[in-house]
Amino acid sequence: MTPAIIGAIGATCFALSGAPEAWRSWRRGRSDVAGGTVALWLGGEAAMMIYAVATYPGDLILLLNYTGNLALVSVIARYRWMPKVSA
Repeated sequence: MTPAIIGAIGATCFALSGAPEAWRSWRRGRSDVAGGTVALWLGGEAAMMIYAVATYPGDLILLLNYTGNLALVSVIARYRWMPKVSA
């Protein structure tokens, strides 16, 4: 396996690592992940996305990784700080 393939596999796993919690949060209408964890995760993903765009603009694998991570943690953050109100 080439380093690019290993990197693509790792980036895919990393990008999808938040999917189970994002799905659970969406389905339940709330997230039980600690607010500080979500804030640090969201801030870190946003900072790394900016860094990746500035430093590696042609690295599609890296950019897709951070885009996926940012999208999933945004779902978790939405349900952490703005849960659905039960009727």
